[in-house]
Amino acid sequence: MIKIHCTLLIFFTLFYFSASSAETLKFDRKLLEANGISAAQLDNALNRHVIPQGYSETDIYVNGKYITTGSVFWQNGTLYYEKEIKEKSGITSNVWHRTDIRHNHRQFYHLDKVFSVAYDRLARTLKLSGPAQYLNVRDGKNRISGGTGAFVNYSAYGYHFSAAGQPVSSLNVDYETGMNAANVVIRAHGTYSEFRSRQSATRYSTVRDGYAERDLGSFRVRVGRTVVSDGGFGTGYIDGAIVSSATGYHQAFVNFDYDANEVLTVEFLQNNLLLWKETVQKGHASLRNIPVADLTNDVTVLIRRNGQVIESRLISRAQISTSQDGLPGYYAFSGVRVGDKRMQVAGGGYSKRFSDRLQPSVAAVTTARYRAISLSNTLETGRLRSSQTFIFSHNEAGEAGSSVNLDATISHYSLSHARNSRQFSYLGQGSTKAANSLRSSTGLVYSSRLSERVSGNLAFTHYNFYDSAGFDSVSAGLNLSLSHASVGVNLAYMSLAPGHSEKDKFSMNLALNVPLRWGSGRSSWRSQYYHYADTSRFINSLSAGISDDYTLTASHTRTTGAQQNETFSVDNSVTTPYTSASLSLSQTKQNSQSYLTSAAYVSGSIAASRHGVIFSPSPISDTWAIVDTGVSQYLKVSSLQGGGVTNHDGKVIISPVRANMGDFIRVNPEGLPKGVIISNNIREFSAVRGAVPYFRFSTYRNRLLLMKWTNKPSWVHQNDVFYDRDGKMLARFIDRDVLLISEEDLQKIEHSGMASPADINVKCRLSPGSLKKKEKIKNVMFTCSSS
Repeated sequence: MIKIHCTLLIFFTLFYFSASSAETLKFDRKLLEANGISAAQLDNALNRHVIPQGYSETDIYVNGKYITTGSVFWQNGTLYYEKEIKEKSGITSNVWHRTDIRHNHRQFYHLDKVFSVAYDRLARTLKLSGPAQYLNVRDGKNRISGGTGAFVNYSAYGYHFSAAGQPVSSLNVDYETGMNAANVVIRAHGTYSEFRSRQSATRYSTVRDGYAERDLGSFRVRVGRTVVSDGGFGTGYIDGAIVSSATGYHQAFVNFDYDANEVLTVEFLQNNLLLWKETVQKGHASLRNIPVADLTNDVTVLIRRNGQVIESRLISRAQISTSQDGLPGYYAFSGVRVGDKRMQVAGGGYSKRFSDRLQPSVAAVTTARYRAISLSNTLETGRLRSSQTFIFSHNEAGEAGSSVNLDATISHYSLSHARNSRQFSYLGQGSTKAANSLRSSTGLVYSSRLSERVSGNLAFTHYNFYDSAGFDSVSAGLNLSLSHASVGVNLAYMSLAPGHSEKDKFSMNLALNVPLRWGSGRSSWRSQYYHYADTSRFINSLSAGISDDYTLTASHTRTTGAQQNETFSVDNSVTTPYTSASLSLSQTKQNSQSYLTSAAYVSGSIAASRHGVIFSPSPISDTWAIVDTGVSQYLKVSSLQGGGVTNHDGKVIISPVRANMGDFIRVNPEGLPKGVIISNNIREFSAVRGAVPYFRFSTYRNRLLLMKWTNKPSWVHQNDVFYDRDGKMLARFIDRDVLLISEEDLQKIEHSGMASPADINVKCRLSPGSLKKKEKIKNVMFTCSSS
């Protein structure tokens, strides 16, 4: 007891007199050491709020908001800040003064005393507080601009097929290359394919688009090869420039979901123009925000297996969405249209919302021989939303035509109707004598969650043509979720459409998924049957989750109809902090012969910047962040929209980052090495579109442990601090339900317990045996009772 009181007296003396008496008081080092206080702890206690002489690195806060981590220099009672702190602080330039001090090729500045300074050596923080009049941004948000980084998003699938003396190999790569510099977004999308056999070898490479884009105030400028979402004229891709409002350009896109039992390629076409191509892995593929050319034409989806179409889908124009619906905006473009016959083209559009019922827009396009204008309005009243579009064209053959498009959505129903005059044509059709022969089309889409366990959709479209017979397209889907299984049915029928044969009329996709559980493992049984183009395939597979990131799947496939074979395969799917990969080996029996196929699928991204090269299993978007945790360990890092696991060097890419809106970066303390603490593990910020924020976290070591309180009572709050009966602090929260506790206090907490000022009459004791290992965060339980 005497020893405890002695320790308390020493610490209270240190903190109370540290500022005034550090130079005069002399402490008995042996007495301090006997009470478990090291020389380093003594120095930190005496000088916790004293800035070290010379150069040091610290986290910078301005009026309570984290700004950056950087170097400061303290000399003769004056504090100097490196240039990066000055640029990111948001403090007006008139209170900064350049000095002659340089360190590691960095320029240092002095700040006027209009800001008070509070330093904490334990937390490694330097907090500046001052009047809002000296801030460029009055709300105090940490707005980040600039940054440079380059990356490659990749999705590659390759296989090697061994037949009797006829080996065949193939490689298909979809990629996106990008670079961000000074808030400029540079992007290019392309594909590469390669095919080899004994007789031949072919390669094919194409770059679909490539452009640079930047927001300039309320303007957005894009230059290069890009697709134009116009007013329904079918412009497609151009080599040129687009100038638009940063928030009002109506970029059209579609969403598509598909369940695949193998690696497949999905293509999106509109007006026979290939707009997007993507390779999907086994399992559920949820493709979002696929860009299309306009809102007035249906989208055809082709699903390919090794280059052969195995299924086709039709996305009605009623299901096409726009990224900036209802916002006032404008756009103008000019360039050369990409195609067999290149031609100068220019156009633009404007939209404005006056009320719910009056949201008009106008668009136009012109070439040397083609001109068109469209007028539209969007109406919203109650649950009804409708749009009306009128297009008037004068084509290359000198013919004038018109088109009317009406769309309405109410509750779970979407209705669309289009009617074209005989002379109406899209851009380029009049010069090739391939005039648009569509006379009219009417579509109905129904999608609803019928009950808690049942959801369904139904789509019907009828087409009429001037020069050929009309046809119908019908699709229906039903999904049933049971307590121990899920069933999905998708049917599609298309009466004989131009360019299709009788065998393409009907397609069917049935799937049964049964989760299986034994012990702590997760696995599932899946049966799938689908029929298309006179070929049926029946697949049974068993998947077992070896870990959260590794799945092993064995499957059997029987193919009948035009093709007849039987395939056995084994697949390994793994997600690492560096990439996502799937490796498979299959054996196919056909006509008394056996064939062996090995395949691999990898996807992810590689980013490079002045902070190093970082790998990620996820794609990188327009605005992304680089995080350096400072710990050579695999740690989880999260943000508002995503997250990831660091590479072994402690770095990770966070994408997407919400542009021009509030976001955060949080480093999960679980998994930290013994005694390592990340100070200030949450950073709040707002990034400009196209920026590449960089966050560097500071770490320190001590003999403190991290424990997650799994049964925390409701009366305990995150800001509570816990003490023993003598008033010594034992524990405090540093993260959600995560306590920071000294290793030497464990036995006291387990036997005597701890109390919080929130309820001093309640003692909480650590449950015996709940903490067996001390090197990582452990889930622990406390027993709380009245004393």
